[in-house]
Amino acid sequence: MSAALPYLLAFLTAFAVSYYRVYISEKFHTLFFLLYKDKFVILYSICYGLIGVILFSILKDSALDFLGNNTKIDRVYIKAFSIGIATKAISDINLFDLKVAGTQMPLGVKTFTLPIDKFFEQQFNSSGYTKSRAFLTPYYTKFQSRSADIQQFKQEVSKSLKRFYPDQKQVGYFSTSDNYINSSAADEVLLLVLTEFGVKVFRDTFDNLGA
Repeated sequence: MSAALPYLLAFLTAFAVSYYRVYISEKFHTLFFLLYKDKFVILYSICYGLIGVILFSILKDSALDFLGNNTKIDRVYIKAFSIGIATKAISDINLFDLKVAGTQMPLGVKTFTLPIDKFFEQQFNSSGYTKSRAFLTPYYTKFQSRSADIQQFKQEVSKSLKRFYPDQKQVGYFSTSDNYINSSAADEVLLLVLTEFGVKVFRDTFDNLGA
């Protein structure tokens, strides 16, 4: 069992780092409250956990010995942990790009991991959209009548955001963004606020706004 522990450590570390990267990602962070138990987020993390195990198997004997006089057992566990942490960075290594039929193909470790990343990003997008629509349905029902005077509604939303979000500059940028200015229905406004500011600010903003 002890011989398998470094591999388990590499797997768990790579799993945790990959899961955390989805959480902090610019694209999915504000919707993570809907995705944290999503099967594709778990499968993505498992996938990179297994990649971490493969990398540890390849690198455990050739990785630089930077640990001084520590025992061999200490070294193998620290190497497993270090490779687990670095798994995503290693998997993104790209030596150069090759143009094929007008598109660029990365050559390196990323050649093998790019399709994985693209597949899971599509699944995250799909799950995030479906679950956000379900979350927003009661708010759509509450505010659908406000589409009749969408400009007034957007002004009230911007004013409410300033009450509940501390970064006034970000609220200003959001209120003057093309997506917000061009939104023509209450449901568009609701989705924009949720994806930009997250669930807490969303609830504070719209739970305290009149229908």
